[in-house]
Amino acid sequence: MNYKYSALILLIIIIFSNLIKTAYFKFVELNMCLDTGICSEGIITRVDGNLVEINEENCKKYNKTWNPKNRTCNIRLY
Repeated sequence: MNYKYSALILLIIIIFSNLIKTAYFKFVELNMCLDTGICSEGIITRVDGNLVEINEENCKKYNKTWNPKNRTCNIRLY
């Protein structure tokens, strides 16, 4: 009986593992953006007081440094 519940829980974990992994990586990218000021493309954050989505166009619009290799924008204030 315990094996059935264990197998069911394992199946649920396997099914939702991709969703959990995606959410975890998004959390890590957002945390890195807030800590270091280097934000990955697609993250929504404040740049010069305006809430914008990080992409090449917005990075250059606010005179920040765009890294095309990593697809990141350096939004540090210093």
